[in-house]
Amino acid sequence: MTSERRLIEEMMPIARDVVDLLRDHADWIDIGGSIRRGKATVKDIEIIAMPHGGMLGKAHSLLQATDALLDQGVIAQSLYGETQTVRWGTRYRGFTYQGARVELWMCDQDNRGYIHWLRTGPDSEDDRANTTVATLIKRHAPFSVSGGYVWQGERKLRVTSEEDWFGLLGLRPILPSQRTKSAYRILAAKSHRWGDVQRYLISNAPQQQMLSGLHWADLEDVHLHYVADTRAQRPANVIVADDPDHIFRWQQPWLRANGMVVIRDARGRWCLAWPGHPQAEAYRLRLERMSSPLLGAELNELNALLREQRQRLKSEDRMEQIVMCAIQMMRGAA
Repeated sequence: MTSERRLIEEMMPIARDVVDLLRDHADWIDIGGSIRRGKATVKDIEIIAMPHGGMLGKAHSLLQATDALLDQGVIAQSLYGETQTVRWGTRYRGFTYQGARVELWMCDQDNRGYIHWLRTGPDSEDDRANTTVATLIKRHAPFSVSGGYVWQGERKLRVTSEEDWFGLLGLRPILPSQRTKSAYRILAAKSHRWGDVQRYLISNAPQQQMLSGLHWADLEDVHLHYVADTRAQRPANVIVADDPDHIFRWQQPWLRANGMVVIRDARGRWCLAWPGHPQAEAYRLRLERMSSPLLGAELNELNALLREQRQRLKSEDRMEQIVMCAIQMMRGAA
């Protein structure tokens, strides 16, 4: 494997292949580093991914996937430094694929936004942007960063998206291509106002966990509509709905309930997501441009569709309970 920089046109297809290899084993995955910043040349490929369930355990899905690829000879462990050591941990793994070094950074729902930002960079000899931010956080911020997570004292903050991270910094989101040391100089100003830490405390943050003993990813089991496209194979028993009208798009996150939204994850499944998710944030902005009557009409449409779905499906009690929970939460959002 060469350590020289290669053209982005050469490295991008390799990065996309790696994403395809890992996509089915992650709830979320993205390319970071120089590729994401749109640099002309790339040294290493940075991949950031969140395993199924949004948690980093001792045997989470991404560890199993990379172990299997290693056993199959698809990838090889990279060797680092003079001692030629391997980096094959539970949160970070380095390997080679098609002659390129790939660094896989694994995150969970509490630090995804921070890790996504961190592994996008830059932080090289040419531009120490991330180091600059870290230094200013230590000096001035009402929070700290340790072990890959963001803290206020001993209380962990939930930073689920880059938008959350920039919100904590008190900045508008900066495009990856525009992230430089100079872009963060405002953090050193005495007049700068950092974000509201209380908003991101775990105890205050929406949970992507359980409701009445049921995980919201199980919404898939009640045959909620999938998008009718050719990119993802659907089970034969999944109902595909027509697009009802211009204000309701199946391709968008759609159900807002107790601050949460239902979106399609990286595997094409419906699941409940926290508001900081990029898809959820995009949907929130879209709704803000809509008038109250339109929003009410959309929610009424959803109620009607779910009632129709419930009548058509003679499902088990568990499926019935999930549908009832969805309808109740949607009525609360209306």
